[in-house]
Amino acid sequence: MLFSRGWLPGLAACLLSCPPLLISASSSNKQHCKAVPGTSDWPSPASWRRLNESLSGRLLQPPPPGAVCHPGQPTYDTAECPRLLDNWSKLDYHHTDPVSTYWNNWNNDTCLPYQGYPCSGQGYPLFVVNATTARHVQLGVQFAKEHNIRLVVKNTGHDFIGRSNAPNSLSIWVHNLKDWKYHGSGFRPKNCKATLPGTYLTAGSGSQMWDIYTRLDEVNQTIVGGGGKTVALGGYLTGGGHSLLSPYYGMAADQVVEIEAVNPSGEIITANSCQNQDLFWAILGGGGSTFAIPTTFTLKTYPTPALSHLNVFILTPFPNTSSIVFPLQAYLTSQFPSLSTSGLSGYAFLLPPSTDFSLSPNTTVSVGGFFMSSVVLQSNFPNDILSLWNPILSHLNTTFLPPHNFTILTIPTSYPSFLAYFTAHHDTTPAGSNVLPGGRLLDRPALTKNLTKLAETYQKISQNGPEAGGGGGGGIVAAHLVSGPGVHNHPNKLKTSVLPAWRRSYLHVGKYSL
Repeated sequence: MLFSRGWLPGLAACLLSCPPLLISASSSNKQHCKAVPGTSDWPSPASWRRLNESLSGRLLQPPPPGAVCHPGQPTYDTAECPRLLDNWSKLDYHHTDPVSTYWNNWNNDTCLPYQGYPCSGQGYPLFVVNATTARHVQLGVQFAKEHNIRLVVKNTGHDFIGRSNAPNSLSIWVHNLKDWKYHGSGFRPKNCKATLPGTYLTAGSGSQMWDIYTRLDEVNQTIVGGGGKTVALGGYLTGGGHSLLSPYYGMAADQVVEIEAVNPSGEIITANSCQNQDLFWAILGGGGSTFAIPTTFTLKTYPTPALSHLNVFILTPFPNTSSIVFPLQAYLTSQFPSLSTSGLSGYAFLLPPSTDFSLSPNTTVSVGGFFMSSVVLQSNFPNDILSLWNPILSHLNTTFLPPHNFTILTIPTSYPSFLAYFTAHHDTTPAGSNVLPGGRLLDRPALTKNLTKLAETYQKISQNGPEAGGGGGGGIVAAHLVSGPGVHNHPNKLKTSVLPAWRRSYLHVGKYSL
């Protein structure tokens, strides 16, 4: 369920300022709550001024972005409000604001830019360190530690589970950490004796996928990276990082050879396979801001591949689909392990009956079925990718399609580089709504042993949000083929804390309830 606006801000402030009991030598029964405005240990205005001076003026106290649309708010602006409303659903707007996040519910809807809604700063950090160096991050961490203030980290705000925001907090905004150095002839991690062969990139944790892909393309390279322009290295790599290229090269975290970070004690440290190995392991998969705040990563790059791409549509009009759509989806995804082993990856979407599906900007039809954007690398276009799909589509033609009025449409396209593919197919999911995600990782037995149960599972997920771990309501199920041999067999798989289930799974099945 979505929380009501009335009572949650106060409760959230209480819960977020009072973490679980911390046991100290001086008082084993004392509860240590974080300082909040109005408590005796909240820093004085003079303390905040001194922090700002140490940061050379980089301490911000930003208002809620939606306040420009609310009369009575100090930043109310009749000229700016229409521009904000026009940009509220655009990812590019939110990542340039120091406190805004892509999805409203993580600010508890406390200041939406809509008439009739309340507006307060209760769902946002109170102060923000606009960090451009590791030293700025260090000063913010040390200040929060000294004054017992809740500390959060925001990069772009592309966070499905709300870690980049909290009330009554000091936020470290790492979006502007943009260090960049390409290593074309190997890389030697600090305090290591050997130079690693190959090509590597050292980049700030605020570096975003679009910028990375564009700049690396100039030297005919790419990385194992995310599918959205605004995904940034910091949160992506600390979460493990799945990618269209993962079935070939492994998880994104597997590519990292060195990290610079600020640890909870406020020290700037370097972690790699030769020093701080425990922290190196923990950061790579342990979740954003959990163990430290990374400021730069050094990771392996690869020659940018040519891609053969095939859009596959298998659709039937509603209401003919209620008894056959989910078995069809179960059969198709049961083929994913063998497709992955053969070199195919991509993003599939399982469409329940009565899905409004856009065939073009001016054409929307109500259908059920399956859609996938699939690729193979460095192939003989289009023969290689068609040879993988043709046996599957032939089986559908003889078993599923004739009595149920299904239509199969395949659209092949080739791309000379990963950047060319990404430019045409990057994620365009809108921001400015409420999103509660949920998902499962499915391995070969889950996908192939019992297709009847698999079909029933897809039906439940599509009809009930909680089955996917999200809120209520039915909808399209995302089925991303982003794991495979490269993830399962990567030599670094024991050197990261990536969820072990990735090492045997093929499919990430998820749903985003609105």
